[in-house]
Amino acid sequence: MSGGGGSSLAGGPGGSGRRGGLCGSPFTAAQWQVLEHQTMMFKYLKAGLQVPPDLLAPVHRSLVDLPIC
Repeated sequence: MSGGGGSSLAGGPGGSGRRGGLCGSPFTAAQWQVLEHQTMMFKYLKAGLQVPPDLLAPVHRSLVDLPIC
């Protein structure tokens, strides 16, 4: 990841906007989406900025949906 303004992962694996699961990618489309989301949160943390609540909401929802063992 360079210091550029845009996400270097925006095009997905293989570039050209293709999503995971195509052309031998090791990720499914859902996994790639989660990876992009985590990358955005990491960029905020690395810059020393507070992660916006709208980026945290999907993480919170997924934790709420976990089954209780």
